[in-house]
Amino acid sequence: MSYPCVLCDQQVRPRQHALQCEDCDKWQHRLCNTGISITDYRLMVNEEVDIIFHCVECVRIPQDMEVEAPEVLEAPPSPAPPSPPPSPPPASPHPAPPSPPPASPQPLDDTLPDHSFDITLEMTYRLQGRLTSLWDQYEEDSIRTSDFLRSVGHLYAPPVPQPETLPESDSEDSDYESD
Repeated sequence: MSYPCVLCDQQVRPRQHALQCEDCDKWQHRLCNTGISITDYRLMVNEEVDIIFHCVECVRIPQDMEVEAPEVLEAPPSPAPPSPPPSPPPASPHPAPPSPPPASPQPLDDTLPDHSFDITLEMTYRLQGRLTSLWDQYEEDSIRTSDFLRSVGHLYAPPVPQPETLPESDSEDSDYESD
């Protein structure tokens, strides 16, 4: 099954590097202006790093939405008493270099949308990604049914400590005899 990329309209096929949008569930090729490097993509696929991805369509600010610039506040007056203006320096026989014009503040043209990170969505996204990956491997006969079921079971099962991490018992009802 393949889906069109939201940017280039080409099909996103299995095994291609693509990301699914958190908001609309559409797909976008990694190389179609996602800004995600191959290294970050591999870390994300291997679940070593969480990247919440929003496609080009969901990141755009709608035309009917007004973007307001932040309010500029003036500094409060200084509590120190006013000081007398500095006296002019003595006249020099050499002319002074012209002073640079004062810098004008740059207007705020663009603002980035605010994305909040919800732990539940992150966990759901990770689980969905892992399940999708396992299912793809199973459909391609890359893994056996028993391995698929075991892996899916590990995703939902509570963590069980490994035998080497269990505390040692000093009880006398041990299976081994001591010398």
